[in-house]
Formats: sequence, C-alpha cells, structure tokens
Amino acid sequence: RLFEPDDGSHLERTQLELAMRNERVVQSLQSCWNLLLSRMTSPRSRQSIDAPMQLYFLARSIHERASSSHHPYRALARDLFHSDVLFRCQRLIRLHAAACRKRAQALRMHFSYTGCGEGQQALAELQKSMDWLADLAEPPRPDLWRALSAIRHNLAGLQQQMDYIDQPPLTAQSPAGNPPGLPPKAMLAAAWASVRRQLTPNAPRFRYAVRLSIALLAGYVVMHLYHAEQGYWILLTTAFVCQPSYGATRRRQWERIGGTLAGLLLGWALLTLFPQRPMQLALFVLTGPLFFATRRSHYAAATGAATMMVMLCFNQTGSGFAVILPRLIDTVLGVSLGWLAMRWILPDWQMRRLNLVLARSLRSDSRYLREVITQYTSGEVDDIAYRSSRDEALVADAALSSALANMLKEPDGRQHNTEIMLRFLTCSHTLLGHLSALGVHRQMLDSRRTPAARHSYQLIEQTTARLSQSWEQIASHLESPNPDHALPRCDERQLIGQLENGACDRCGDDSLRLVQGLLAQLLGQLDALRELSVHALHRPVPLGRVIDEPVDS
Repeated sequence: RLFEPDDGSHLERTQLELAMRNERVVQSLQSCWNLLLSRMTSPRSRQSIDAPMQLYFLARSIHERASSSHHPYRALARDLFHSDVLFRCQRLIRLHAAACRKRAQALRMHFSYTGCGEGQQALAELQKSMDWLADLAEPPRPDLWRALSAIRHNLAGLQQQMDYIDQPPLTAQSPAGNPPGLPPKAMLAAAWASVRRQLTPNAPRFRYAVRLSIALLAGYVVMHLYHAEQGYWILLTTAFVCQPSYGATRRRQWERIGGTLAGLLLGWALLTLFPQRPMQLALFVLTGPLFFATRRSHYAAATGAATMMVMLCFNQTGSGFAVILPRLIDTVLGVSLGWLAMRWILPDWQMRRLNLVLARSLRSDSRYLREVITQYTSGEVDDIAYRSSRDEALVADAALSSALANMLKEPDGRQHNTEIMLRFLTCSHTLLGHLSALGVHRQMLDSRRTPAARHSYQLIEQTTARLSQSWEQIASHLESPNPDHALPRCDERQLIGQLENGACDRCGDDSLRLVQGLLAQLLGQLDALRELSVHALHRPVPLGRVIDEPVDS
C-alpha cells in the first residue's frame, strides 16, 4: 500500500499498521527459532531439521528485504505520479506475498509446492517500464533513479528467493549444518546471567511471578474459606486470567466470563435436549477436540467447550445441572482475583518502562548500523555478529510496538503522550527500514580506486560515527533519571548536504552513492528523534508542537 502514487494521506496510518504487523512477524520468527533450537539435542535430530533451518534463514532474509525502505514514499508518489512504475512494484510485491502464503500452506499440509512464472514476468515488465522512463527527454533525477534501481534490485533478489524457496540446497557450508556452540561452563554462566537479570523488581517477569503467586495464594485461601467442592476452578481461572500485561488480562477476563456463560447455557440446553447417556457421551467426545483446537487461537470458544465438557462429564454421575452455579461463582471469583492482582500488586504499567524500550531500540539500531557498514569494508558475510545485530534490532522494534499496543489498552490515567509515542514508533520503524535497505545491498566497496571514492568512503564512516553517537546520546537521555537535562544537539545540515551532493552525482560508484543517500535519510530523522525523545518524558503536549511535518519513510 505504500507503493501507491496518491496524495499520501494514508501514509502515516499505513506505516503505523505496518509496524504493528511487523511485531507479529518477528514474534513468529522468534518462536520458530526457539522451536528449532529445542530440536537440536542430538546429531540425528540436527540432520532432520536441516531443511527447516534453511527455510528459516531464507525467511529471515525475505523479511529483511521486505522491510527495507530505499526512498521517502511521499517523494516517490509525488515524482512518479504519472508513471506506472510504482504499480508494477506493488504488483510484484503482492505476487511475492501470495507465493509465501502458498508455500506456507504447502508446508502445513505436507505437499509439494511449485511456483509459477508470474513473478519473473512481472519483474521483466517492471524493467521495461524503467527503461521507458530512462529514455524520456527529461529522465528522473539521479537520486530518484538510483533509488528506483535499488528497489528493482531488491525485488529481483526477492524473486530469486521465491524461486529458491521450493527446494533450498543443503550444503556442508550451510549455517544450519553446524551451529556454533559454547562450552558447558560458558553456557552455565550465560544462563545464570540471564536469570540474574530477571531477579529484580524492575524486571517484568519478576513482577508477573510475584503477582501471580500472590493471586494464587489468595485463591487458595478463598477456596478454603468458601468450602468449594471444585475450588480448583478458582485457581485455574486465576492462573489463566492473570497475564503479564493489563490489556491481555482484561481481554482474557472477558473471554473467560463470556466463554463460561456461553458454555453453561449450551451445556444446559444439550443436557435438556439429549437426556440419553450415549448421546451425551458422543457430545462429550466432540467437545474435547473442540477445546484443544481453539485453546490457542480462540480462548472464549475453548472456555465454552471446556465448560460443556465438564457439565457432560459430571452428568454421568447425575450432577450435571448441579455444577452450573459453582462453576459460575468460581469463575467470577478467579477472574476477580486475577484482575485485582494485575491492578494493585506490582502493576507493570507500560508507561513506566516505555523510555527503556525506546532506548533499547535506538541502541540496537546503532549496533546494526555499525555491523552493516563494516560489511561494506569486508564484503557480504552472514556471520553471527551481523545476524545477531539484525535480529536484536528487529526484536527491539517489535518490543516497542508491543509495549505501545499494551499501553493503549491500559486505563486512560496510565497513558502518557500516546500520540508522541506512536510517532516515535513510526520513526523507529522508518530507521529500521533504511537500515534493512543498507543490509540488503551490502557489498565490498572499492574505496581506493580514486580520490573521490576515498573521500566518499571517509564521509560514510564519519556519518556512521555521527549517527551511532547521536542514537547513543538519545538512548542515554531516555534512560536518565533526570530527563530535564539538556540533550546534546548537532547541526547535521552540512553533513546531509555533502551526502546528498555526492549521492546525486552521476559519476562514480553507484553503490557508494546509494549508501550515501540512505545515510542522508537516516541523518534527516535525528531532529525528529531528539524532539520526540524530549517530549516523550514530559507531560502530554499537542502533537503539532512537537513536530510540524509528518515523519516520512
């Protein structure tokens, strides 16, 4: 949707939605990686997951290409309003998305997948459209043409991965063949360090553990005071309802109550309509699989299925109707305990730690940038340092999106500068898009051929140092206990001018010019980041006073 040559009125909304969807993609990739690691317990199991591991690394690469941003979309729509290039890019991206969905369905259903040639044809048509643009009397500006060429190169790489996705070759040099290991002592030290980081009241997992423990203890006391015959329903309800975040807890409590009420009504109807025991046993067998099929995706339906199963089970001893009231009362008690625990026992309001999440995102971007620029010196290598920095930046951006989504579900009194935080999320995702574009096109730059090339590479190194230093300063400001101190500011206009002048030069290495153009866009975001970070830690202010122009990507 970003590749639409219109007035750009939907741009910010689309970018925000994209950032939220990106969180789900990153979470899926992390879950997949953890599952693959759990299967690597023996040499035999390692061999059995070679093909899935190859597909996982391919999915990581596809995600990096799909999330890259080469040029401001508002400028693309304005400068290419009378061309069909953007529509052709859009069509090719949608074909790639359809190929990913078909491949996923093939994996799920265990049948072979054969791609079609629509992508190759669409790529050829895109190239013809670009050739027509180049032959015009007034061709596109050098910077715009270079961005279009980079987008086309990125889409061609995506198409190559779509062709490769059917049967990825398994070679001895595959990164999935022999994953790097750590000595046992180092593994124990890393495990203890990870546990120790959680043993503090500031850690969300520690607060959730204390909260859930106290809630279960209170439920156990209520169970004995209430003399409930099925008092374990109180404990189960509390354990299922009390979630790490306020928004998740509130959603789960209504799903639990609604599912229980629906299950009780349907169970009463089934027992009344089908008093025969064989029919009830058949319904009991049906509700079991229904519960397991919906317990992860539709919790309310799973709760209703479990409630009907309980009523049908108890009715075999003649007490099916007698459990309706205890089930309802125990559910209300368990939901109330879970909500009270979330509200009053070490509540983990997102507003209190949002500045730390913002700082982590910027520090991760800084490390990612340094690793990417290093590979422009040494050449493209998907080593551990690069992959870990890229994954850390993606996870940090997803954590910021998740924290903001949870904050929006909290009470109004617990929300702080919501619009500014959403703008910060959009700006952070824009930075990640430019960094992904740098990662997609990384290759060894020949900086020794001419004096101009050496000057360009020195300018790239200077810009990288300035960006990394500025992001670290903003992160330190966000983490500071005294946010009123002045944030160091620098004037990047001269440096941006040097980069843009070099990027618009038709002579020289196109790769150097592309890197300079992307770095100039990253520098252009610094003022917005500084303003947003300053106002994010203070009282709510109107959005127009923070930044006049919308953050572009």
